[in-house]
Amino acid sequence: MEPRTAAQFAPGVIDASRAVLVELGVILRSYLNDLALIGGWAPYFLLQQHQQAGFDHVGSIDIDLAVHPRIAERGGYATIVKLITARGYQPPQDELADIFEFRYDRRIRSPYDQKPYTIRVDFLTLETGDADTERRHRMVQPDLKAFKASGCELAFDQPVMVELQAKLPDTGGEATVTWQMANLAASLVMKSLALGGRYKEKDAYDLFYLVRHYQQGPASAAETLRPLLHLPVAQQARHNLREAFGSLRATGPAWVANFNDLHEPRARDILIADVYKTFERFFQLLS
Repeated sequence: MEPRTAAQFAPGVIDASRAVLVELGVILRSYLNDLALIGGWAPYFLLQQHQQAGFDHVGSIDIDLAVHPRIAERGGYATIVKLITARGYQPPQDELADIFEFRYDRRIRSPYDQKPYTIRVDFLTLETGDADTERRHRMVQPDLKAFKASGCELAFDQPVMVELQAKLPDTGGEATVTWQMANLAASLVMKSLALGGRYKEKDAYDLFYLVRHYQQGPASAAETLRPLLHLPVAQQARHNLREAFGSLRATGPAWVANFNDLHEPRARDILIADVYKTFERFFQLLS
């Protein structure tokens, strides 16, 4: 898959993803206490609630949901997989015909432009508390192996609530759901850990715009993250941030410019300098 840029986050696909997120909230209502919204949508909604004026985050196409392992103790419900597959969600296959047991696709027509889009949903879970430290997946229900993600436990520590409304796919009726979602500190840690393990420009974009535009900018981000620095995952996150954003020539500033699809040299240099100076201030305040 080619790298995504901001131009690909068009209203049609963003509204389709939002509709799927609301649909999932309706389908999985009985499980919402054990699920948390993470990934690319979390920065969007955090900034919607607390951003500085004059900035709009692009949103997200994919949906990442954290599943708490305690969900295995819940009885009396159909499983997550049974509930979503009954509504048209299917596990994708790659070119090698491998099936990703933590990943499901939903093909819908966007309420924005009526064009069809495929929205990908990943189920992730905690590494902590799992006796099998070698495997990258964890059985959270009999038919769902969630992908273990570093720092995922933070998504359930003082989550914020976000209320969403959208037209449901297929039916056209409007629904309102409330998701619990990773807070700023959890999002910074998880995004930073992801940034250290993959080449994805959107991660750098999300991190920069959270640090730059959330409330008072770098001061708010540093104040929020500082209390977690006794945790190994937060220390690793800080290390990854320093590697990615510690100099003008580091990967982070370049990836933010790439995601914004800036090729004109002066505009690109201005943004790269802004990214670097933002994190320079953030690191000073974090120390």
